[in-house]
Amino acid sequence: MPTSLYLLYFISQAVDDKPPDILIVSSFRFANSVYRIFLSAANINLLIGGHKMSQKLSAMTYIKNNKRRIAVPIVSLCLCFVLTYITGFLLSSTDRTLSSVYLDDAEKIQYISLSDEALGLSYETSPDTLEERLDIRNKAVGDLGKKLEKHDGINKVYSVNIIYGKISPAIGMAYITIPMTDKDTVPVIIDEYGAQLAEGRLPENPGEIVIDRASMDNEGDVLGGYYNYDEYKDKYKIVGVLASDCYFGCGIPDKDDYDVRSLLVFSGIHDMKSELKKENITLTSNDSVYDYDYGEKMIQTEVTDAIGASTTYIYGGILIILTVLLLVVYTMYLRERHNEWCLYSSIGFSRTSIYLSIMKEILFTFITALLSGAVLIIISVTVLKLLMIDPYGLKCNVFDLESIVKILCAYVLLIGVLQIPIYYALFRIRTVDAIEDDLY
Repeated sequence: MPTSLYLLYFISQAVDDKPPDILIVSSFRFANSVYRIFLSAANINLLIGGHKMSQKLSAMTYIKNNKRRIAVPIVSLCLCFVLTYITGFLLSSTDRTLSSVYLDDAEKIQYISLSDEALGLSYETSPDTLEERLDIRNKAVGDLGKKLEKHDGINKVYSVNIIYGKISPAIGMAYITIPMTDKDTVPVIIDEYGAQLAEGRLPENPGEIVIDRASMDNEGDVLGGYYNYDEYKDKYKIVGVLASDCYFGCGIPDKDDYDVRSLLVFSGIHDMKSELKKENITLTSNDSVYDYDYGEKMIQTEVTDAIGASTTYIYGGILIILTVLLLVVYTMYLRERHNEWCLYSSIGFSRTSIYLSIMKEILFTFITALLSGAVLIIISVTVLKLLMIDPYGLKCNVFDLESIVKILCAYVLLIGVLQIPIYYALFRIRTVDAIEDDLY
């Protein structure tokens, strides 16, 4: 019904039912109401020709008035952020620990263990006794070491015996190589490696050894105990603790050990096999060269192939679950606000303004979740490192850039997926006369 008819109807009712003084007051109130309506329309730039309003909807107003509703997706996203990062952090302890064993150590030293065949020795021409055969073999190993020292990039070569220790990360197991030599050479090798004696003393007698603190913590060894007891029983006594950035140890061979020498090479060369080829050494399946290239192959086998797929499945599972839940939650959220957006559209706000308001709310939710998650991650990583990483001699990546990139990519994907229900909700917006329609 037009406004003029309302005015006539109002006045007629006032004349018929009210005394004159009441008529004046009622007319004044009606005029004041009409004035306020037009004043409000002017303030919000509602044009007579039916054009949409140019003003923008404030997302923060809705957020302030609906804190509990906004808090639900924020907490959900925050927990998924933390879960994703913590998963990567714990898995990185295996990756980082094995990388320290196979790669960090190989950046400093390399080990070469050759067979008699590779050294050019044959059993037909060797002496009958084992001791004499070992003397000839060890001399050949020492001569090869002197030749290698003349190569560019090789700093020093030592002829040593070797034993093996175990490092057990969260997943898998790795073996570290421990050089065993004479009393005078032990401190020289430790110093050249860059380690320092932190506790106890250096080896002085056969069967004594020093080990870094992380290796001891990983295997549960103590100062005065025996190293790798499961393998060697009480042959090697731990007399000192080293401070080292890698898993490392050094000692004096037990008097009952066979004197089978290998080469300990101090260099930054990644491919030690190429250096052996220069000396016409042909390697066989019985020969071992522990260098950086060997470490990369072990990382590929022990980490990438073993747990790489598992990591992908874990991240994928988290992302799928989060996407489904988020779609369900936001679909319900959009449905509850349908009437509100219909009202906005009726008073002149465009769908673009409504869309921008929704996106501002979503961005606020995601950014708040990221910042809150970052704080929780710092606390969680610090606690986990103190309780689960350091006490077991493991290494980890506290700042895991790869996990952060995966999280940000997942968030971008989620925002993209949410465009589907948002555009559907915008498409269903109608004017106020259809506000009661069931549009979902």
